[in-house]
Parts: sequence; C-alpha cells; structure tokens
Amino acid sequence: MSIGAAAQENNVPAAGGTSCSCSDPTAKCDSSANCPNANAICVCSENGCTSYCINNNGAMGDFPAPKNLSSILQKAGNKEIGVILTKALGKTVSFVPYKSDFGFDAQSPPADHWDVLQYLAQNGELKINNGDFGTWKKIREIVNAGKVNFCTSSITVGALVNELSFFGGRKYQVVSGNPNERLSADIKGLNIEGIINALEKHHQLLIEQK
Repeated sequence: MSIGAAAQENNVPAAGGTSCSCSDPTAKCDSSANCPNANAICVCSENGCTSYCINNNGAMGDFPAPKNLSSILQKAGNKEIGVILTKALGKTVSFVPYKSDFGFDAQSPPADHWDVLQYLAQNGELKINNGDFGTWKKIREIVNAGKVNFCTSSITVGALVNELSFFGGRKYQVVSGNPNERLSADIKGLNIEGIINALEKHHQLLIEQK
C-alpha cells in the first residue's frame, strides 16, 4: 500500500525529491515511493508495508495532552478545528463537518489524539496532508504492529520523531543532541519505543516522552 502524494506535506518541499523502498519477509510484502517534491518514507512490519511522502522541513507538532486538546476544540469554531490540529500534530489538517451546527463534544475523555481524530472523522470530512483518515489509520496499524522498519535517508531525526509521536499517540521530544541531523541508515525496532532507542543509539540523542 502506498499513498504517495496523497499524504504529502504542504510546506516547503525537498528540492529534487527522494525515493525509498523496504520489505518484510514475515508479511511477505514490500513498498516503495518516489516523492518528486518531498521526502519519501517507507515502512514495513509484520502487519504489512506502506509508503508516503512528507516535508522534511515542516513544523513539528505541539502534541498537547489529549484532554487539553479536547478542551481547546470544544471552544473552537468549525473553521478553527483544522488550524488547531495542524499546529498540534505538525501535519496539514482540514475538517468540514457534515452538519453546519456541529460542535466538538466528545462524550468521553480522549485517550490520545487518535480518539479526537476518530470522533471528527465520524462527524465530517477529515483530511490529513490531503489523505483521508482511513488511510492514516492503516499506516498506523502497520507502524504499531510490532517489529517495524522505517526506510528513509532523506529526513531529519526530528522529523522522524514527529512521525513517531503522531503514530504513537504521545509526544516524543529530542532533549539532547541534534534533531536536524539527517538519518544515516534505515531504523529498525521491535516497536515505536524500539525505534526511539535505535535513534538514540545511532545518533547520540536523548529522546524523552513528554
């Protein structure tokens, strides 16, 4: 599965573009991507393979606590929801409710920002980097399936940490080391925490969950 340009960032593109490829022997799958105006990420795990494009120089997400994010959205107008989530997640988010009188009013406190996104997707058209919510859910299932391999050499460490925060539903932050250093090789781990540990080891970083 590849969503390519459908999930491309809308910020400053990578000059010339990049490509990637990876495979997983357990899932018997492979993926590749060629992103003409962005940076390519390929991901493989026991749950499948996928690829997508991001902007290496895009803003990092704030990833506020889920309850705080929910509270902010409850006070926001419909046209503000996309702007708020774009800042929170570091991805370009748009939301158009099915009903004009929609107001964010989740019945139970969200466990993470994916609960927030799920609620919005049930009540309107939700796009993340021009890709539909269902597509990003499928990518998340692959990322969180266990042993996972991120194949990309075109993005910075900080950009990958932002991706891990997005898919993991929790905020990770580089607190020591250079977040602007580019990845030097594919990164493998038993899970997202394993990927974080590999980044710390290979790039002399300290990454904390906030």
